[in-house]
Amino acid sequence: MTKQFAVAVALAAIVATPAVAQDGAVRTAHDAIVGGNYVKAEQLLTAERQIYPGSAEVLVNLAAVYAATGRPMQAATLYRQILDSDAVLLDRGDRSTASSHRIAQAGLGRISAYQTAAR
Repeated sequence: MTKQFAVAVALAAIVATPAVAQDGAVRTAHDAIVGGNYVKAEQLLTAERQIYPGSAEVLVNLAAVYAATGRPMQAATLYRQILDSDAVLLDRGDRSTASSHRIAQAGLGRISAYQTAAR
């Protein structure tokens, strides 16, 4: 995976205002992703996923970590899990909002495009 692709995926990660009161771990994980600290982000998000297994905020950020660290199949699995649940509106790192479904579809598209280009 190219560094440019990894950065693009990481920057597409979501910082969401959680619907369920979480302790800020998702925001901290997002900051770690943007800073390139995928190990820390994955640790935080994996712990949050144990508490909030269906949280779109957690899943989309964890998918970004997987994609950025060369695990596109694991990322795709999480994006599909998001698509199988109800859409929620998420706050993006750039202060805009987007549907969890739209973000998951875009993530799947980036993974597909990368895999096609890598062939």
